[in-house]
Amino acid sequence: MKVLLCVRQDYLKNTGSDTAIIKQVYKHLRLLDINVTINNGNIYSFKGYNIVHLFNINEIGQIYKYHKEAVKCKCKLIITPLYFNMEKYYKYKNEEDKLKFWKSSNLYREEVLNKCNLIVCNSQWEKNVLQKDFKEYKNIIILKNGVSEVEDEDVPLYNFEKRYNVSNYVLAVGRIGARKNQLTLSRICNELNIDLVLIGAVDDKNYLKECLKYKNVKYLGFMDNYNLFNAYKFARVYAIPSFMEITNLAALEAAGSGCNMLITEEGAMSEYFKELAVYCNPYDDQTIKEGILKAYYKRKNDCLKNYVFKNYSWESTVNILLDEYNKLLNRCQ
Repeated sequence: MKVLLCVRQDYLKNTGSDTAIIKQVYKHLRLLDINVTINNGNIYSFKGYNIVHLFNINEIGQIYKYHKEAVKCKCKLIITPLYFNMEKYYKYKNEEDKLKFWKSSNLYREEVLNKCNLIVCNSQWEKNVLQKDFKEYKNIIILKNGVSEVEDEDVPLYNFEKRYNVSNYVLAVGRIGARKNQLTLSRICNELNIDLVLIGAVDDKNYLKECLKYKNVKYLGFMDNYNLFNAYKFARVYAIPSFMEITNLAALEAAGSGCNMLITEEGAMSEYFKELAVYCNPYDDQTIKEGILKAYYKRKNDCLKNYVFKNYSWESTVNILLDEYNKLLNRCQ
């Protein structure tokens, strides 16, 4: 078996959920002795590959080209869509040009989906939205994202609060920009006199400047897994009041580190965390404020941490994915 994982060209420069997912799929397929390659546009011919697996249908341009080459080379075609309908958000932001472009791109998304031999959603929520916006696909499965399990004793802790001069802070990890709604979070944490730590690459420098006008906000840039682990361990609350969030992998890691969680209602995160997290409506500032207070004063326990590690494993997810690869190839024999 020869597998090609296809992703947008800038997946390493502009990291997102698709970056983290494809890295985990690649890592665990390699551990299973599968011949697997990541293609971000540097491989032009797909001849010789049995399986071509696409990631992220929202960024349709390059994915559309990948699917054309896979069909031409008669590869088995799989997609992990990571689909989120952006219409509500673009209407809210009055971004008419982006809304028109999004709607016009659906023809290409539908063509790709129709050509795929298998569609792999990461939640029932995503499957429902995909089928509502396109059609009732039969060749669709749900595979939950995993969390990288790290034993506490394996990672040396340093005093994150002392090093960065913060205390009892709210933590938000993700790309800095309007979609993640950090500006509202910054303002509300300032009103509540709570420190807010922002970590992640910057999509919009002016947006970050607006966040940093609040004296309680500290931006620490992009951090590696070791430093993130320490950030999670000392955080009072992990908050993600995003306007769009299918499944936030940093949130899974934070939950696995024992954080109290404030999570957006938009997307599939409630499917992952059930009643063990606090939820907010990103379009309603009052619910964000109430959610911060509820999560902040909630007594920490290991219920969510234990639930996450019990139910979301990359090893298990990729083993099932490999079984699906084999089923597709066996149908051709």
